[in-house]
Amino acid sequence: MLKTLLAYEENVQHHAIMSLREDSLTIELTTKDVEKVTEIDKEYAKFADQVFKDVVMSPDDVRSSTRM
Repeated sequence: MLKTLLAYEENVQHHAIMSLREDSLTIELTTKDVEKVTEIDKEYAKFADQVFKDVVMSPDDVRSSTRM
């Protein structure tokens, strides 16, 4: 999933700030030149939402998360 987002960034030449912590990923989007959210930020967000909707946890992931 991260590779997909990074490839998207390279393709559109628009880069987010990403923070990965344990089981969560935070993506910060803003266009620095204008210091506000622009249409390209919104398109990136829609793409990221679609990527994460397509993510499915494997049975191994489910088993390891229930052991905690």
